[in-house]
Amino acid sequence: MWIIFVIIFIIVAIILFLIKNKNKSKKSINNLELDNIARLIQVFEQKTVLSEESTYFEHVKLYGNLINEELVVTPFSKKEVVYYQASATVTFRKTETFKDTKGFDQTKITTIERTIFNDRQGNKLLLTDNSTSDYVIIESNSGGCQYRLPINLEKEVSKEEFEQFGLNITLPLDIANSEILNYKIQETYLEKDETVYVFGEARKSGGKLHICLSMDLKTPLIVSKEDIN
Repeated sequence: MWIIFVIIFIIVAIILFLIKNKNKSKKSINNLELDNIARLIQVFEQKTVLSEESTYFEHVKLYGNLINEELVVTPFSKKEVVYYQASATVTFRKTETFKDTKGFDQTKITTIERTIFNDRQGNKLLLTDNSTSDYVIIESNSGGCQYRLPINLEKEVSKEEFEQFGLNITLPLDIANSEILNYKIQETYLEKDETVYVFGEARKSGGKLHICLSMDLKTPLIVSKEDIN
């Protein structure tokens, strides 16, 4: 019996630890004041002189403009943007025939929505603000980045309209052999010169400041159109 109590105690302790870390991370975001790139550059230059550059870091919240020159094209709206995430779903009606418990044929009709396309593209974000002409590198494509962005495009399209996007998607047989009702497309993107908030861990590497997910994975990297709280 005591083994059960020990197991329950360990599980409760783990849950409390995870909740504490989550709340601590949220609290650190809420308590941060908006910083600026010029101050960060100056601080990290001082750390370079003291040979502390490789170990020094700060948790920061920045607000500025994206200045990326290398752009990508969204699959649906065909816009040149800094970053996008896009998806498409298909809604279809599936008809199945089966025998009931009395041996009579029955028909079951089910409406199903399934994702058939999911993509995101973009390089590391380059952010500047009004404190300097310099910029920081947002490690937004290294995994673990949270994007909090509004949906820019969302609508239903016909089969003919969807095929005009030229995605060359081969539908699974269970969808292709069913009655297709509609397609839904969705895009979220960031354009050049667009303003965003960024929260993360500032570190210096290769002579440039990088904003990234913390090395212990406890401090998130967030890119948002709204203030981060």
